[in-house]
Amino acid sequence: MPKKVLIALPPAMLEQVDFIAQCEHRTRSDLIREALRRYLDNFRRQQGGAHLSVSTMEVSENYSTIGAASTPSSST
Repeated sequence: MPKKVLIALPPAMLEQVDFIAQCEHRTRSDLIREALRRYLDNFRRQQGGAHLSVSTMEVSENYSTIGAASTPSSST
């Protein structure tokens, strides 16, 4: 089951995240999850895939069970 994570963002960065999420009709959590997935994909490619035990497929599969049900007002 996915776990919640609390992060602190500078106000200007959070404003940008919220603006993009609103423009794309996505939740804040969905946008941050996508950004992190892309970062992890890039990191894994640079490292040859040997240093990460959690695959993108696992993240995607976990998200599909909870992702679409959240709303922008309930996201973190």
